[in-house]
Amino acid sequence: MLRTLFLIVCILSFSKLSFAQVRATTESGNKVLLFDNGTWQYEEKLVNAVEKADVPVAVVVAATIVVDSSKTVATEPIDLLYLPSPRLVKYFGESGGYIRCKMSCSNSQGTVKILLMWEFPVLDGNRYFGMFKEGSLVTFTMEDGQKVEVIMGDENALDYYKSTNYSRISNATMPLTPTQIAALCAQPCRKMEVGWRKNPEEYDIESTHLLMDTLPTVF
Repeated sequence: MLRTLFLIVCILSFSKLSFAQVRATTESGNKVLLFDNGTWQYEEKLVNAVEKADVPVAVVVAATIVVDSSKTVATEPIDLLYLPSPRLVKYFGESGGYIRCKMSCSNSQGTVKILLMWEFPVLDGNRYFGMFKEGSLVTFTMEDGQKVEVIMGDENALDYYKSTNYSRISNATMPLTPTQIAALCAQPCRKMEVGWRKNPEEYDIESTHLLMDTLPTVF
């Protein structure tokens, strides 16, 4: 890949192009930016760090988001992730520290929300994580590095299941804006940081296309 980039840079240098940067695609499909000083950089990294003047994808798409205010619909909860929590691993080890997050989306006469349901392999999951406070943040990191913050509402619920020895904390977001909806529908979602009352945690999302596939069905 580097040899290919070197050849491209040489060609551009000899042709005396005056552009500050040129977009190119490597043999492996990665998009890069070539600079007239002979250096190069992955385009995604530069967009996140430097090209703040570019219009984010979410803003462009937001203009097309129209929520049907006559709808009242909710999707079935689907697994978003199932993996170890650093906090639970600390107390119960790798095998006993797994948590599950299920997600559903809803539209109640034009009000679109995301419901997150967290399941813990202990009866007192709230002891380790605390209940969601109204106003707590959940931050989704999209594939291109864009971060989308959603605010949790006041629909806190805590359920205990003694027969299977687990507990569940659930809460819905505040109503999503068209810009938030557009950003979450525009590309896969890779990570989420959850603002638990007892310190936040970040998780890799396993069902990376779930928001893209589910949100459009409710609005």
